[in-house]
Amino acid sequence: MIIQVRHLRIAATVGMALAAGAALTACGSDSGNDAAGSSTAPTSAVASADAGATTPTGAADGTTSTPAPPTKAADGGTGGAGNGTGDAPASSTRCQTSNLGFSFGPGSGAQSVDSQGGIDVVLTNKGSGTCALQGFPGVDIVSTSGSHWSLSRQAKTAGKVTVKPGADASFEITYLPFDAGNSGGSVAFHAASLLVTPPGETHSATLKWDGFADVMDQSGATHPGTYVAPVVAGDGS
Repeated sequence: MIIQVRHLRIAATVGMALAAGAALTACGSDSGNDAAGSSTAPTSAVASADAGATTPTGAADGTTSTPAPPTKAADGGTGGAGNGTGDAPASSTRCQTSNLGFSFGPGSGAQSVDSQGGIDVVLTNKGSGTCALQGFPGVDIVSTSGSHWSLSRQAKTAGKVTVKPGADASFEITYLPFDAGNSGGSVAFHAASLLVTPPGETHSATLKWDGFADVMDQSGATHPGTYVAPVVAGDGS
């Protein structure tokens, strides 16, 4: 009987020790789970971290609304309001033939028959709004017999020109007068008028070839001495 009692006490003691060990193991497992879960912040922590940020009114998706930067214009200027650089503002349109006045600039014409002369053709904006011109005009010299000579263009870069109401732009026609004593076998092109088409337009205006010398007929030449320059600002004076 004494031996059996001792075995029961030892068994009870071992059981208590095993139970205590299991309890310690369970505590250690819970501690490990909390450490791994700490990488995900509680919802309240995220909200407090963003508490200083505000969402602009009207942003339906909660994103910040930022004004779009100005767009770059094809001519290199900035879109939107006029920037005073001489480029046409976004509100301007191409100058139309019907809104332009055509005249000759001061001092036009050859000074002598044996040298090239220049004719400035002035384009005056008679419209109510600002318009723009860029490039070369189409220019035909029309003879007294009705034949047309479409002038070659000078090898020169053409910039954009803004023309306010009442302001001028212009272009130059360089021409070689006919010299009967030094014609080299060439003949005269008896000019009667100029047919001028502004850049980008299809309608033309006619100017009388008044007081200028006849032109050396080089209409079939590769590099004629008569040609047209691009439109520039001002009246050419």
